Amino acid sequence: MGWILMDFMTALIDSLLWFKSMSTLGCKKSQKKCGVVVLGLYLFILVKCFVETYIRIQLINISISMMLLIYIVLTTIFIFQGSISEKIINIGFFFSLLLGSELMVLSFVLFFTHGDLSVINKFFVICICTVVAKLIEASGCYFIFIRRKGRTLFGDNIAQISLLTVIVSMLGNVFFKYVKDKISASAILTFELTQTILLWYILKTSSVLKRKDEQLFELEKEVSSNEERQKLLENLAEFRHDYSVHSTIIKNMLYCKEYDKATEYAELIYKDVEKTKLSYTHSNIAITILINQLQQKAQEYGIILSAAIQVDDFGMKDNDICSILHNIVTNALEAAAKLPKENGIVTLLVIYTETGYEISCFNHCVGIVSFGNTTKKDKMLHGFGVGIVEKLVKKYNGTMKMECKETSCKGVGLVTVSIYLSCAKRKVLY
Repeated sequence: MGWILMDFMTALIDSLLWFKSMSTLGCKKSQKKCGVVVLGLYLFILVKCFVETYIRIQLINISISMMLLIYIVLTTIFIFQGSISEKIINIGFFFSLLLGSELMVLSFVLFFTHGDLSVINKFFVICICTVVAKLIEASGCYFIFIRRKGRTLFGDNIAQISLLTVIVSMLGNVFFKYVKDKISASAILTFELTQTILLWYILKTSSVLKRKDEQLFELEKEVSSNEERQKLLENLAEFRHDYSVHSTIIKNMLYCKEYDKATEYAELIYKDVEKTKLSYTHSNIAITILINQLQQKAQEYGIILSAAIQVDDFGMKDNDICSILHNIVTNALEAAAKLPKENGIVTLLVIYTETGYEISCFNHCVGIVSFGNTTKKDKMLHGFGVGIVEKLVKKYNGTMKMECKETSCKGVGLVTVSIYLSCAKRKVLY
């Protein structure tokens, strides 16, 4: 009777701990459906305990363990929110917590009994070990999943968790090699499955680090762009400062009738003038510099870039609006550069709307880009720099839409990037 009661309590505690831990992701089903799932898990664990206690057939034990794992994975995916990767990671840590607590208790027993596992066959000792293990499990679930939300914990401490995973895997292998003949096959199977999930988490970490590298690359591009704009500004300032000096020198040469030298000197100055020649002007000097810089880049690609900006006050810092325009136009230029020159056209429009203003960028591209009408990161993005634009648009409470449509030209698509912002002061025209 004592064994049966302990199995009932163990199944109840494990099922409740699982639900409480996974619910940190958020439930997307009703309480009734969640209750049915928890009840199913409770009965499943009872069956597993009954099989391990009374049948003791290794193949059946392994089959029940596999079925239980599949049930937990499917129900976690079915009733909880978040991505599949988040759910799998949480399951892996939950199993690691259960297994780790049992291994910890077993290690203490082996230490104090000098490796004599026959002591565990006593009901009183098993009860004490079970109570201690469940207390450790409950404490771990509280600190890992409940006190600190799973997403925050795994996201902020990804490197530390990966290192801990490697250490636990190494120690676990050593431990199981030492006691593999004294413990059940289901425990070994559970450990191997848990280890596989945790190693998969390491691979997941590498993909996260790769995305971090992409973000770093975006920031490096942004810094490079700012440096180019700053250099162009310095060239303009230097030219304006030296203009009076050049004028005086040429006048002196003409006065001295040194016409050849004056012509040669004027041609030399004209080269500097070409560097500072502005094909586009705007009331905002930063926008003027940026558009001219982008038009120079378009000329290098052999692309026509037309820009029409009627907004004067963008309601944000110059660096931020320049970052938005620079990134969307640069992506458009890079996409259009892959087409023949006759199709290489990029258009930038910034116009007033009833609530603020709209930034629109149009460009042709090869084929159809299937990034959808959203800015979510799990969609295919239109080149580097989109992440920076998304953050800036969100910072100023704006919205962003990206779409691609077919054109009359075969194999050519039209990309439209639209950004809606409501933080500008509209100029009133009379």
